[in-house]
Amino acid sequence: MKRDYTQVGAKLLEHKDIDTAIQTLEFVPYKPGDSLPFSQGMAIQAVIDGCKVPRVSAFAVHGYVGKGPCTYGFYGIQAHYKNADVRIYVVDDGLSVVPVAMDVEEKHETKTA
Repeated sequence: MKRDYTQVGAKLLEHKDIDTAIQTLEFVPYKPGDSLPFSQGMAIQAVIDGCKVPRVSAFAVHGYVGKGPCTYGFYGIQAHYKNADVRIYVVDDGLSVVPVAMDVEEKHETKTA
């Protein structure tokens, strides 16, 4: 699995802080019709719509990152693209949602004879 960090996320947090926050997240499976806490659900929906994230299968919504008064909500979205499985990590500062990192696991097709 490969982790990529966003440039905009680097303005908010150091990579080590993002990595620490990722380790605390617990992903739970998502099924259509499931509900999420209001503010976390709205933030995640904004990312899914804005980034056109396909086939979401799990969320992590109870994470936090930062120190002291600069603590942000930290969420994860697990999705499946045609050529890769991804986990997108975002920071919620209360006014906006910023993608800060993504784990990418590329799918390799196996050919049978």
